Amino acid sequence: MKAIKAIKKMVALGMGLTMVGATIFAASAYTLADLPAPFVVNGTPASNLAIIVGDAADGSDVVGAIDVTQWLQQQAKVTVAAPGAPSQLVVTGDAVEIGSPSDLLEINENLGNVRETLTEVDLDMLKGGQIVTDKGSTEFNQYIRFPSNTGNVTFDQDERDRVGHYLHYHDSAQLFQWELEFEEGLQSRWNTAGNNKLRDLEDEDITMLGQPFVIVDATVKNITGKNCTSNGGSFTIDFIGGAVSAVLG
Repeated sequence: MKAIKAIKKMVALGMGLTMVGATIFAASAYTLADLPAPFVVNGTPASNLAIIVGDAADGSDVVGAIDVTQWLQQQAKVTVAAPGAPSQLVVTGDAVEIGSPSDLLEINENLGNVRETLTEVDLDMLKGGQIVTDKGSTEFNQYIRFPSNTGNVTFDQDERDRVGHYLHYHDSAQLFQWELEFEEGLQSRWNTAGNNKLRDLEDEDITMLGQPFVIVDATVKNITGKNCTSNGGSFTIDFIGGAVSAVLG
């Protein structure tokens, strides 16, 4: 709802400036009923779309900008019918076929045996990027990995005795593993006096699974000496919206 209100303000502002020139006047052809147009049309964001937050913006403005960005990303999708499926079944957003003409996903075969890893080539939400700190810039990549011992399609009955094809996982089984990989060169100064804060990572922007995040806190532990390396240490990064822990190495 906050995103809708913010976008309404953006549209209203655009209409309020229609007397400036013909270029801005063209935007007045849109009304609030046309949202997400003109920002997203036919599932594609406008090439000149930008959401700008000033240096002196309040924290609520930053959170509001993230909220608007997430809402627009949710609208950047096209609904298509799944091939060979009943007409009422649709798939929205990113989609990838697990099997291939040369390696079909067979009944009772585990997903990981056919498709072990998904990358940005398969799903847009896994697109890599770059994180920039005062110590330099580093590329990062995202992956989704399927375990080789779980997750398979069965032809069986469900709890209501309906026969069909089902994706089956055992109780407490891991569905998949999402991995965020920083390439070599991620550096930060860190405070050795008590809190072990990674100062250069704080307040940096990063996009994960197609969603924007801001690093609000980064700490390191179990490190000896002056360098934070992959020799047994671990670090925790807190983002707006949650916390993620990872082990170096």
